[in-house]
Amino acid sequence: MIAATRPITFFGVDPSPSPQDFLQASLTYRAWGWASFPLGGGVSLKDAKKPKVRWTPWKRTRPRDDEIAGMFRYAGESVGGLAVVTGRVSGGLVVRDFDKPEAYHVWAEENPDLAADAPTSSTGRGFHVYARNRGPELYAKFSDGELIGDSLHYAVLPPSIHPTGRRYRWLNREPFRVEDLPLVTLSETGFIPRTNTQIDARERQEEGFQEEEKPNTSCVPLCTPSPGSSLLSSLPLPIREAVLRTIPHRMGQRHLSLFRLAQSLRDISPGVQAGGWADAVRAWWIEAYPVIGTKDWSVTWNDFADAWKRADLPMSATRPRLAVRNAAAVEGDVMGKVVEVARVLSAETGGSFFLAGRTLAAELDIPPRTAARWLKRAVEAGYLEVVHKGRPSPRERKATVFRLGPAIAPQSESCAA
Repeated sequence: MIAATRPITFFGVDPSPSPQDFLQASLTYRAWGWASFPLGGGVSLKDAKKPKVRWTPWKRTRPRDDEIAGMFRYAGESVGGLAVVTGRVSGGLVVRDFDKPEAYHVWAEENPDLAADAPTSSTGRGFHVYARNRGPELYAKFSDGELIGDSLHYAVLPPSIHPTGRRYRWLNREPFRVEDLPLVTLSETGFIPRTNTQIDARERQEEGFQEEEKPNTSCVPLCTPSPGSSLLSSLPLPIREAVLRTIPHRMGQRHLSLFRLAQSLRDISPGVQAGGWADAVRAWWIEAYPVIGTKDWSVTWNDFADAWKRADLPMSATRPRLAVRNAAAVEGDVMGKVVEVARVLSAETGGSFFLAGRTLAAELDIPPRTAARWLKRAVEAGYLEVVHKGRPSPRERKATVFRLGPAIAPQSESCAA
């Protein structure tokens, strides 16, 4: 039984929505807790999905009603669509984009309960399925569409107009409140395909790859296996999600991504040695292959082995991350939490300590640039002093080394006073 079958109206919007209709729809989406903004529309897919305004601020906060009105005043009469920023800023919103209708129908037949409960819209080519993700933000691209679930990406909303002339429409129902979107764990949704779909058979043939039914998991680091199409699906779900979370987005990120993969895998099974992750690393290599500049498997494997030695603690148990996590639970403003983190790390190390803006950002749920600004303000205010400045290079990224500044009194003095 396929849930998405019957188009329904969108709050009385006619077949050719006006800018005022899009404005009213955007205000309604805000009431649902979503961060939306206007798109341009146009005859090409690129133009149709191009923002009409600067949408960077909405990656971390939802626009107010007056800000939404201001966006539409600036966009004028050329508005042709709406988009929503996914992830935490929109209440954990995740959208599974099925570009191919047959892929959606297969998914709906295998997941009938979610297909019936999850608000679904038709697009120019396929379907969007909406839900709330209770886990970490995730974005992944597949041959039949995308999993859009982080604050760096957005999804097109009804009643946008596709370049084909078709209008995005809600099909099974309109979600009138946040609770109408099912709260899900991605592992239970079927959103992530069972097969590796980022490199299809045609692309593998063009790249000179050969198919093999089962990769050789006993291969030594210097061998150069060919990627197998079903490797990702053979991995347990936590490992599969760790692989997808750490895929680089562009060249120059391979070393850092492998280091994060190593940390994530240590979280899953701390006692496993590097050689036990051959399948996971090979799956990562296959998924990252279209993006990375260094294509040789043996280089990637050796770099992972080096990263494994350096990643002596899992992602969740690094000393700065634990300190920030504990401080995040304390009531107070961001600066107070930065000071608390500094005190804890200084007490543990007996002096200087590493602290990265990205670690602060991840645990305090703020953008990395905002975290970097707070660290800079802490230095300017005398709470922190820089001992060694970190390296921003993706190949040799190192956090800055700090120590307590003169504005932070030692705990013993403050207690005595």
